[in-house]
Amino acid sequence: MNNFYGILEIKNISKVKIDYYNKCKMSFDIICIDKKVTLKVICMENMIDRIYSKLKIGKMIFVYGVLLENNSVITKNIEIIR
Repeated sequence: MNNFYGILEIKNISKVKIDYYNKCKMSFDIICIDKKVTLKVICMENMIDRIYSKLKIGKMIFVYGVLLENNSVITKNIEIIR
């Protein structure tokens, strides 16, 4: 696994998902595009209160996290740029 950071444009935001087996775990996904590469950004429960309501399709975000093999990123931090 490699560290990932980049500026991405939001294309889709999922609803908050609750883990079926562990009701305390929640997450949501953001589908982003960087030039012609589509990435799935996985955000855990610590991001829900802080940033979920501020996200909108078409906004640019700065993502820092861990890149997985299937073009997914598990985030450590997200900042809205514009």
